[in-house]
Amino acid sequence: MRVTEGSITRVDDSAAYLRVPRPLKAVSRWKPSEMFKRRAIRLSGWAVLLCSGHWILYSVLLQTAPFRVDLQQASWQVDGLSVVRDDEVKALFEQDFGRSMVAVDVSERLEQVRGIPWVRGARVGRVWPNKIAVSVEERVPVAFLRTGEADGIRMIDEEGVILEPRAAGDGTLPVLTGIDSDMPFDERRKRMHLFERVLEVFGGADRGLGQAVSEIDVSDEANAVVLAKYQDRMVRLQMGDRHLDHRLEVFLNYIEAWQAEFGPVESVDLRFEKQVAVQPVTGRKENG
Repeated sequence: MRVTEGSITRVDDSAAYLRVPRPLKAVSRWKPSEMFKRRAIRLSGWAVLLCSGHWILYSVLLQTAPFRVDLQQASWQVDGLSVVRDDEVKALFEQDFGRSMVAVDVSERLEQVRGIPWVRGARVGRVWPNKIAVSVEERVPVAFLRTGEADGIRMIDEEGVILEPRAAGDGTLPVLTGIDSDMPFDERRKRMHLFERVLEVFGGADRGLGQAVSEIDVSDEANAVVLAKYQDRMVRLQMGDRHLDHRLEVFLNYIEAWQAEFGPVESVDLRFEKQVAVQPVTGRKENG
């Protein structure tokens, strides 16, 4: 821009069109050094070597006879079986016999073992070079279950899992009614909890009546009905679902007096406050 003052012409040096752009500096590209190249080649060689070694180990060495699951070489071990049959568990691993140890899907086999109804928990693992080890925790039945269904008497454990009877069973177990296979699992658990509380009360150290309990009906989750043996006779007790200790004490403290007054007692309803309903064998009377 030119500015004229009289006869003198001045030039404004700040004008944009007079500015000379600065030359751009050339950006040089990085070039790897010879040392870097040698190290990269060396690392690549190690990577190839490791991959090759892994392939040889997996595809060649581990596929050879010493690493194959073979029944003839004692490659099978299972512990904890009492009710569950050995061949029942072994059948789940038949497809693995003769195969490499690395080909055995341990997680899948574990889920299959746990799927056996009588199995509560299990562990499956590899024991190198060629052994499969299985450890089983079986379910323990706490009662015979009478469901009224076509399959008749079954068994049940403390969690409410219904089991098919196996072997002779335990003849000392009580009979449980009021639970069937169509009942939701949460409902089963509630009734099993009531069942266990009744057995705990009757089997207390100061009473020792656990073996006297013949049958427990939990059809009504608010009323456990117990069929128990007392002095060589069966007595039916309606216990409710609360104050079980106190109600059993009432029965034990007054049964002799009731029998002296009414004769042999057939059933007693202990659910009421400050009174009981006593039913003799030949009739029914109220005892307040």
